[in-house]
Amino acid sequence: VGFVWTMVSADGAPSFFFFLALYLLSIGTALVEGLVFLFFVQDLGASNTLCGLSIIVTVVFELPIFSYSKKCLDTFGIQGLLIMAGVCYVTR
Repeated sequence: VGFVWTMVSADGAPSFFFFLALYLLSIGTALVEGLVFLFFVQDLGASNTLCGLSIIVTVVFELPIFSYSKKCLDTFGIQGLLIMAGVCYVTR
């Protein structure tokens, strides 16, 4: 919890560390999203149809999360969800 408060300055404005974390997570996400389908097609021999279906499956699994978003916000708060999202991206 202490780390979360270092992301926000005393006056409530986002600080440098928040934007640094956002930037670093975005680099990793862009790298994975940009290269995963290249790996699927070239190394695993997947078709373009299979790559498209994998996106559909991802979206279908996200829908229940969106339906519980209000409860998650109430339970964990914005900072807690940001930390969970960062941990999920790093783990992925």
